[in-house]
Amino acid sequence: MRVLASLIFFLLPLSMAQTQPAKDTEPKKPIIMPQEMGDGQTSNHPYEKLLLSVIDSQEKTISQMALFFNGLAILLGLASIIIPLIAYFFAIRPAQKAAKEIANIQDSVDALIEKKFAAYIEEHEYRRIESYLNDIQSGTFEMKKRACLYLSLNQHLVESESHINRIYEILSGEIDQDTRNSLSYIITNKNTVLCRHYFERVLRETLLENPIWYSFTFFLNFGFEKSAQETHSFLASIPEDEFRMTSIQINATLAQHSIESRLHFYNCCEIFIGLSAPKLEILAKHAIENTFKSNPESFKNTCLALHTAAPPPLP
Repeated sequence: MRVLASLIFFLLPLSMAQTQPAKDTEPKKPIIMPQEMGDGQTSNHPYEKLLLSVIDSQEKTISQMALFFNGLAILLGLASIIIPLIAYFFAIRPAQKAAKEIANIQDSVDALIEKKFAAYIEEHEYRRIESYLNDIQSGTFEMKKRACLYLSLNQHLVESESHINRIYEILSGEIDQDTRNSLSYIITNKNTVLCRHYFERVLRETLLENPIWYSFTFFLNFGFEKSAQETHSFLASIPEDEFRMTSIQINATLAQHSIESRLHFYNCCEIFIGLSAPKLEILAKHAIENTFKSNPESFKNTCLALHTAAPPPLP
């Protein structure tokens, strides 16, 4: 470093001398060449000290600037970590909680509105059915006809026990056959004690033109066991010369229900015990031709087959 400084100070006077104008007549000062210095020796050249002080000053300035920028980089790094955390804990997280609370409130409001609306619709339908039942009881022929049509098409809306009981009361009185058919159809899928009593009465008193379809439909929906005696009495009361048509009607009704419901009928032994042999043979023949057509062998395991003295041959 010192050798380089000596060389610079050696060349500096030469360059300054060359830049002087030619007309300068002042006598040139002799250039004092710096002496070569060995290791461990110092030079007393005046420019060398100045240059060294400038270099030291620049090094200090650069060091200070490097320290400043390093500190600035550290601050920026810390800021890049702290600012997102502050934003999350003081902005994003509260916003998420608020959004969740708003969503919960909205769900609660929607559920409440839906519940209120459902209650309103239910109340509205309840009053409408009440109005139609009033029309059936005391309205004109056209009003009765319109009421029966609406209730038949909206059978699923007649769910209130009070409405079912009122229909039972209407059916217990004197009404025209069309109204009786419509109201009887409505309660074929209402599993109440009064409805069962009504359809048992239908079999006993033949209140309907087609008692088999209405009563058997109800029994197939909700079981024959509780009404097995009434069913047996009904079948036993039919003359043998008319029983073939009765068996056809029974199979036509059974065909509208599942195979499980049909098997339930054929396995209710109380219905078939005590029936005459010709009637049992007719029932067995139609059962094999319809319900057990695809699997005749399964007929052998039914109560009807067990109580039939001479079952028809299987196809």
